[in-house]
Amino acid sequence: MPANVRSRGQSMTSPQSVRNRDRSQSVAAQFPRSIRCGVRRSIRATSGQLPGNIRDVSGQLTSLGICMFLGALKRADSNPASPDPLRLLVLDDVLIGLDISNRLPLLECLQNEFPHHQTILMTYDELWFNMAREHTEQWGNWSSAQLFAELTGPADPPIPRLKDTTDDLVIATRHLNISELRQAALYVRSAFENRLRTVCEDRHIKVEYKADAKNIKADTLWNAILARHADMVANGKEFLDSAIIPGIEATRSRVLNSLLHDGGVGLTRPDVQAAIDSLRRFRACRIPYRP
Repeated sequence: MPANVRSRGQSMTSPQSVRNRDRSQSVAAQFPRSIRCGVRRSIRATSGQLPGNIRDVSGQLTSLGICMFLGALKRADSNPASPDPLRLLVLDDVLIGLDISNRLPLLECLQNEFPHHQTILMTYDELWFNMAREHTEQWGNWSSAQLFAELTGPADPPIPRLKDTTDDLVIATRHLNISELRQAALYVRSAFENRLRTVCEDRHIKVEYKADAKNIKADTLWNAILARHADMVANGKEFLDSAIIPGIEATRSRVLNSLLHDGGVGLTRPDVQAAIDSLRRFRACRIPYRP
């Protein structure tokens, strides 16, 4: 019976498919055992063909490329059991072509197969950033941070800012203690904006729609919160503790407006300290305060 004709109880096997299978196994065998399965899956997903005849499917190509790169990296390590010398592995958004179910196992691979590498994983995808941070924080040897451009004044260029999981007000206090008033005020503003967004989201406060939520200004959020507060006061209730409102208004006028209009030149230490204290009270305030 010809080899390419399938009969009952037999699978169709052509000489070409046998050669492709053998070549696939040969390629996979070049890599450490822990990475071979990924190489085999990628090659199988592309009909058993090697690069050159591979189908143009971005996710499959990404999987194959990552597996081959990590395999080569591991083979190049002459003494993987030794923590010396320094090994640096930087992956700049290389996982964006993979679905989530394949990204998380790769994090496990990086943790288990490259324990002595200083691994830096970067991404523009905020959803993936949050998922990766949640997945790795239990390991204890991974940390996360956000890098973005911070606007500091109307005439000043944005400056790069690295924000980790440390509380903004803790960082503001550190800067205040060494008389870096402008930097302290920047973290005060960040803490204020984050608190406003949290209150508006948790309490379903309506604000003007923007396609990009980051374009909704802090003034818009604060005024929407004050409007909710006024409505509740009219009905004998309170959304906020009325005692904290003057402190927040003073923070807006003396600290945040100074950043906006003169880049923080007019800041004073007492004003920045008062702003930090006011925001701590704002965070601690039960909302709604008197339902």
